[in-house]
Amino acid sequence: MPSALAALIAREDLDVAPDRALGHYTHEKNPVLARAALTTLAIIEDERLVENAARVGAYALARLEALKAEQPPRIVGEAMAEQFNRRTGVPFIGLRISNIMEPPDYARFATWQDDPIARKWSLWGYVEGRGVARAVRRSLEADVTGAEVAIVAAADTCMRRDSADLLAEAYPGVPLTRPVEGRETLLSIDHARDVLRYEPEHSWLDKGS
Repeated sequence: MPSALAALIAREDLDVAPDRALGHYTHEKNPVLARAALTTLAIIEDERLVENAARVGAYALARLEALKAEQPPRIVGEAMAEQFNRRTGVPFIGLRISNIMEPPDYARFATWQDDPIARKWSLWGYVEGRGVARAVRRSLEADVTGAEVAIVAAADTCMRRDSADLLAEAYPGVPLTRPVEGRETLLSIDHARDVLRYEPEHSWLDKGS
């Protein structure tokens, strides 16, 4: 039968009742458990487990700091969320939000049309603030059990040219796994659609935007 072992540690000036039983009666005065406890303490000392824990902990912290330097913070956060979910079952949803724009910003889009390279860093993606708010609300309402990460972006790009043409100019030779239709976004928002029921509703080309 499994047994537990309890101990009470106090300063000498507080140890005023040595003849009293202050522990848990079912756990005390057991010679087998006492021998097991002494052996455990001896192993901790003989094998220098405290020093080893400090050494391994310092190495782990150094590797984590290096990982933070090598990877964007969101990657580290997403990995931690996934591990925490596996351990506790607490669900997480991480949103990778594209370049946020508001209707007044759309006037600047015209200045990019003759130079697609200027916006290739974001794959010409953007999202309106209203779309971000909708994605956040969908995240709060979503019925998920794991740790999910979804990209949130508009359904189109910030350019008037077809997306396939933009890719051919900025990233020649990159193979496509499927045809790219019209001005569709090059940021994969399919997971947001599937998990969050997110659907972009606004485009910079809409009248009145």
